[in-house]
Amino acid sequence: MPSLSEISRKYRDSFEAGIAAGAAIDPARHRQALAYAQRYADFEESVRRMRWLGYSGSRRGLDLGSGIGHWCLAFAYFGGHATGIEMRPEFVAIAEHCARAIGYADRTRFVTARIEAVDLPAGSFDAAWSHSVLMYADAEPAIEKAAAALAENGRFYIGYTTEGGRLDSIESGLFDVEACDKVGQQLTIMLNGYLHRAGVYHTVGGRVRMLRFDDLKRLCGAFGLRSVGEPGVQDLPGRYRGVPATFDLLAQKIEGSDAARDRLLACDWTNGALIDELERLLAADCPRLVCDVIATIDRDLKEGSGRDLYARALVRAGRARSADAVRVFESGSALPELTKVLYAQDRGQFSEARRHYRRLGDGDPQRGFLAGCCLLQLREWTAARREFRLAIENGGEMRSWIGVVAAHWSAGDLDGARAAYRAFLQTLDWPAAGEFEGANRSNPIAVASARG
Repeated sequence: MPSLSEISRKYRDSFEAGIAAGAAIDPARHRQALAYAQRYADFEESVRRMRWLGYSGSRRGLDLGSGIGHWCLAFAYFGGHATGIEMRPEFVAIAEHCARAIGYADRTRFVTARIEAVDLPAGSFDAAWSHSVLMYADAEPAIEKAAAALAENGRFYIGYTTEGGRLDSIESGLFDVEACDKVGQQLTIMLNGYLHRAGVYHTVGGRVRMLRFDDLKRLCGAFGLRSVGEPGVQDLPGRYRGVPATFDLLAQKIEGSDAARDRLLACDWTNGALIDELERLLAADCPRLVCDVIATIDRDLKEGSGRDLYARALVRAGRARSADAVRVFESGSALPELTKVLYAQDRGQFSEARRHYRRLGDGDPQRGFLAGCCLLQLREWTAARREFRLAIENGGEMRSWIGVVAAHWSAGDLDGARAAYRAFLQTLDWPAAGEFEGANRSNPIAVASARG
C-alpha cells in the first residue's frame, strides 16, 4: 500500500502535469478552477483534517459542495467511499482527474448538481461535511438533505466564513490600491448577507449568506442534528479586529430529520406559544419549515394571528412571487409596513419599497438599514448614507456602518469610504497591535499548518 507521502506526491504531480478541460467546459472557467485548486494542493493537510474530525474510521462519506474533491480523496485515503456533490462541472472534472491520478477512482463518486436539489439515499452515510460552501447555498434545504442522508449517529461537519474574513478584504482594498478590485464585491456580499438576515431572499448581485453560529446550530437542531463540538479546522481561523473570521461546528444525528416538524404539528400549542417558536426558527433561517407548519396546521393561523409571520416566511423562503405570496400581500389585508418593505425589496420594486418605509418612523434601525439598501439600488448615495447613519444612531449594528462605506464607495468617494471605515473600526473591540489574532493553537491542524 502506498504511503501518505507517496500519495501526496502523486496528487501534487497531477496538478503539475496539467489537467485538460473537457469539451463541454468553458476554458476560462477551467483556468479559474485550476488556479483555485492550487490552494488545496497539500493532500496531507486534508488527511489531517479528516483524522481530526474523527472521520478516519467512517465507511461512507458525503461532501456537500466538494469543489476539487480534496476532502473526498482524503476520506478515501482511510479506506472509505466518498460521494461529492458539486454544481460546477470544471471542479468535478478536476476532482475526477485527481482521483484517477492517485488510484482512488473506485472509492469516490462526483455528481454535478446543486446541493439543495440533489436526491440522496436516506440513511446511507455515516459522515458528511460541507467546507466553505453553505454561505453560497440555501442552508435550510442543504442541511435537511444532509440530515436525511445520514444514518443514526452519523456526523455532519460545517465550515463557514463570516464577517471577519470579509472585513479584512475590505480594509485591504480600501487602503491598498493594488487590492482595491475586491472592495465592491465584498461590500455587496456583506450587505446581501445582512439583507438575508433581515428577511430578503432575492438580493441584487448574488445570494451569498452570512448566518451566525447560533443560527446554524438551531438550523441543525430543526432537522435532528445536535451540535457536539467546534473542531476549529476551518480555513482562516481566528478573529479580525475582534470579529470572528470563520467558524465551524460538528453535529450528530440524534433523531429523524422530520422529528422536530412532527413535534411542532403534534403539540397542543396556544397560538402565541407556537408563533414564538416559529419566529425563532425563522430567525435561524428555517423559512420553509415555518411555511410548511403554518400552512399545515389550519387556515385560522395562516389567515389570522400567524399571517404576518407566514408572509415574512414566504419572502425569506424565496417564494415572494408564488401565488400564495401574491394572495397574502395583495389581498388588501393589513400587514406591517416593514413586512411590505421586505416583499417589495425582494421583488426588486425599490420605489414601492421606499413608499412603505417612508410611512415608518426614523427610530427603527431595521427600517433605516432596509431603506439605505433600497436607496443604494436607486443610486441615491447621499440619501442612502443618511438612512444608514440614522440606523447607527438608533442602535444599528455593524451592517449599517458597512452600508455607509458602500454608499461612499458606490459614489466614487474613496476618501469618504476610508473615513467611514476608520470610524467603524473605533466601534470594534480589537487589539491595537494587528489584524488577525491568530489560530487556536490547541488545534493540531492549525499548528501543523503554521509549521509548514
